[in-house]
Amino acid sequence: MSMFYYKTMKVPMWIILNKTQKQNTILKWFQEAEANLQPWPSATFKDTLLAFRNKGWRKFLPTDGEYVLNPQLLAVAATEHVKKTLGVTSQIAFRVPTHHANRTITNDDSYARVFDDLLLNQAGINLSQMFQVGEKCHREGRKNYSLFVTEAPCNRNVLTSIADRVITIGETDDCDINVSKVNAKETPKFLERSFQELLSHQI
Repeated sequence: MSMFYYKTMKVPMWIILNKTQKQNTILKWFQEAEANLQPWPSATFKDTLLAFRNKGWRKFLPTDGEYVLNPQLLAVAATEHVKKTLGVTSQIAFRVPTHHANRTITNDDSYARVFDDLLLNQAGINLSQMFQVGEKCHREGRKNYSLFVTEAPCNRNVLTSIADRVITIGETDDCDINVSKVNAKETPKFLERSFQELLSHQI
């Protein structure tokens, strides 16, 4: 059952997991910690969009070369994609008409960029509803998620609008948690210590 959203609801902590040599070990640790593993919807927008070739939109979706997405097709595909990837009750709002969006498709990365742009134009309350933050994190009388985990690439600016705290994990010094010097066997304990330190600094 969906919730009524009267304000922006936030995920307590959202993890961005950059690609590492210990990806499976880290994901397993988060699963055992009962985190919500949240795939990034933009990553699969291309599949949803191109499926519209078989739904009467073939002439608007060339098989090669650069092209500009039809704005009506973008709206229809985005609406379907949100329900497909985030939940049947999830809704996307078009605060800025789609014909104002950068709809140029030059390569595979363009599809994710187009959908990320739509997410960036959502109000916080709309994003909360789309990602069902209320149902997953703030439902009374049930166990709620305090942690979401998304594998990069994703858009950090979207996350900061619906998360109290965004933490990055990866193998570079600019990550909040750098696992480059930890072997796979020690990774679970290292993550536990790292999160205890982060939480202690938050208090």
